[in-house]
Amino acid sequence: MLDSDSVASSGNDDRSDDETNSSVADDDESDVESESDVSTAEEDTCSDAPPAQWMSGKWGIGWRIRVGHTSEYNVEKIVKQVKDIPGVGYVMIGLSEGASGSRYIAPHSVLSKITRRATPGKKRDLFDEFATAFQAAGYKVLVYMATEGPSKLKHGAANAFDFDKKTKTAPSIENWKKYVKERYGSDDVNTLKKAYAEVIVKEYAERYGSQDDGWGVGHPS
Repeated sequence: MLDSDSVASSGNDDRSDDETNSSVADDDESDVESESDVSTAEEDTCSDAPPAQWMSGKWGIGWRIRVGHTSEYNVEKIVKQVKDIPGVGYVMIGLSEGASGSRYIAPHSVLSKITRRATPGKKRDLFDEFATAFQAAGYKVLVYMATEGPSKLKHGAANAFDFDKKTKTAPSIENWKKYVKERYGSDDVNTLKKAYAEVIVKEYAERYGSQDDGWGVGHPS
């Protein structure tokens, strides 16, 4: 079926060849523009791949390290051992001491000062060593952190590394809450979560930058 414009055009025998050619040229340009739009749309769709696409079909190995044992790790030897395992695509290093948010395997400008045993201090940055060595060997590196933070919002004071059964308190938690209250004016749950993100996570994220290829977190809320 022809539309009204087509009928009108077919009935106008006086239209010049030049006008006809011009109309055809305009139609051709429209077709080219449409094809370009489609191509761009397809490219945009392809660029929308999830950030973790590189993990698809791969598996990795992880470590939960106790802060008191950081000096015992031979990073070079561990990387060599992983190389001998076929198919490993990435590694996950626990920056926090496993699922405990009160201790970390790397120095921290605040935690190392207010609670000495919460980090190895300046003795060693084991996460940095792991990340540097594994990336150099061609592996992706993921960092794991327990988001309960030094206030132990998930597991409670009784599970803190320095819990005192007599006083039923944990100095590491009290030190952190005191710091947060002095800096933020409050130590309620929401403020403790905010402080964890802005003081602890931010410092480590800025320090390591491209040394970690992704983050894994435990018990977020």
